[in-house]
Amino acid sequence: PRVCIQCHSDCLTCSGDNPTDCTSCDTGGATPTFYKTDFGDSSGTCTTGSCPTTHYESTSSPRVCIQCHSDCLTCNGDNSTDCTSCNTSGATPTLHKTDSSDSSGTCTTGACPSTHYQLTSSPLVCIQCHSNCLTCDGDTTNDCITCNTSGALPVLYKATNGATRGTCTAAGGCPSNHYQ
Repeated sequence: PRVCIQCHSDCLTCSGDNPTDCTSCDTGGATPTFYKTDFGDSSGTCTTGSCPTTHYESTSSPRVCIQCHSDCLTCNGDNSTDCTSCNTSGATPTLHKTDSSDSSGTCTTGACPSTHYQLTSSPLVCIQCHSNCLTCDGDTTNDCITCNTSGALPVLYKATNGATRGTCTAAGGCPSNHYQ
């Protein structure tokens, strides 16, 4: 005969009687957060408080903690582009962001590529140069060290003699008191 067995006390619904067999949690109870080890898991554990740092909290209701992509140490989503920090002792210790205002990026190997600048050294965070720059030391149009010579703005304009960076400008775009 079929028998109904009560879920573990932490679970609202379940697929078994263990605390790891929860399929939903009582959002008004003592353990309202549903914690899954992997995004594809159908069951998990109901916990108190927030998600562990190696997981992110889904935007669904009820709250669900989902494990970060394997490249990430911490994250704000489950894709490889959602890393907020990288495992510095792992195979991909460098966080690459498209823009300094981005909250997340991709964990990669090695140093920053020439099209990026180093934001911090520990942990290593690389930010992509402004689109006008080929190489840079910041993310604004004034932080270019070299310009893309095949682009629309191939000439580096330095406002002062001895400056290490400047703005990329069109060919012939130097002011009259400058030379090219």
